[in-house]
Amino acid sequence: MNYRNKPLGPYFRIALEKILSENNHKAYDRNGEPVRDCSKRTRQARKEVIFAAFSDIRSLGYGIVSPQSIKKKHVEALTTLWGEKGIAPRTRHTWLSMLRVFCGWIGKKGLVEDIENYYEPSEIRRSGIATSNLSWEAKHIDVAEVIAKAKLLDERFALYLSLQDCFG
Repeated sequence: MNYRNKPLGPYFRIALEKILSENNHKAYDRNGEPVRDCSKRTRQARKEVIFAAFSDIRSLGYGIVSPQSIKKKHVEALTTLWGEKGIAPRTRHTWLSMLRVFCGWIGKKGLVEDIENYYEPSEIRRSGIATSNLSWEAKHIDVAEVIAKAKLLDERFALYLSLQDCFG
């Protein structure tokens, strides 16, 4: 995902960057309390999601003038857009969580509600159960051939693949 900044003006981006630089380094517990520093990957993902969310809000026609101006109607419009785009339930959960954390930073804790308040249960049902066989054999991949090619790249890599094949 890239920053779809075009709808955001420079002052808006600067204000958003300031909020992120002051707050984006912490991981939070279920109560919204900071518990430790978070990874660079989490920081980058939050930044991308939050910038994209505000860009989407602006592109939906809302004249939001600052990050602190976010309201329930904006969050509802975002969730509707995500549903229309067919964003995966797991991704919607993650994005709402990131938006919830952001709203806590700007003093609007509780603005982002539970995901069940935005979607029907059937729209956000997640499953960790595979619905198809994802094994190499099922995909007609010749394991020996892949391991031979891997050995040309790196013997250790080939060894890892051999062990995975051996132990399932």
